[in-house]
Amino acid sequence: MFKLSDEANQLKSKLLIFSGICLFVGLTESLPKKVVIIGLDLSSKPSVVGWFILVIASYLFLKFVASATLDLTEYHLPRLISNKTQNTTGNTIGLTARECYEDQLNQMQQFADKDVGTPRGELADIKFQNEEISKKYNKNFVYLSNISTYTIDIAVPVVLWFIGFIYLYSYLKEFNEPLLSSVKFFT
Repeated sequence: MFKLSDEANQLKSKLLIFSGICLFVGLTESLPKKVVIIGLDLSSKPSVVGWFILVIASYLFLKFVASATLDLTEYHLPRLISNKTQNTTGNTIGLTARECYEDQLNQMQQFADKDVGTPRGELADIKFQNEEISKKYNKNFVYLSNISTYTIDIAVPVVLWFIGFIYLYSYLKEFNEPLLSSVKFFT
């Protein structure tokens, strides 16, 4: 079952906060003119806060996407490797691992046929059926859990960031001032 790493979950939380702020500022089209906590008065250049929020949200977005992509790759890597190596053949007689296992299963089936119609054979059949039912239900649970994780933990933050980014960027473009001219260095 796929789960995001702790780092990705922390980034997701921060991304959701900053994306929500982007969306709020973009929809209301209002920026704070003062940051009371640190004593800043931005009434002459209100777009500075908007650009700051946009840049931080974009950074968190890129970091979240990278972290989530690595988590997804790590989760799916064994299956990818298995798919790539399933047709590897031996150097001596050229059999694949599947062909070797099938030969072993055929030999085991010959011994199992002797138990058909006996309590021991019936018990083996019941055990096999129960294992198949368990595999099916576990597979379905993992599938639903993964879909939930992919949509709620990955897609929702990405979509919220995108919408917030578009709204805030569209609003900030109206100021018609370049980003760096809004910030005065060493003055």
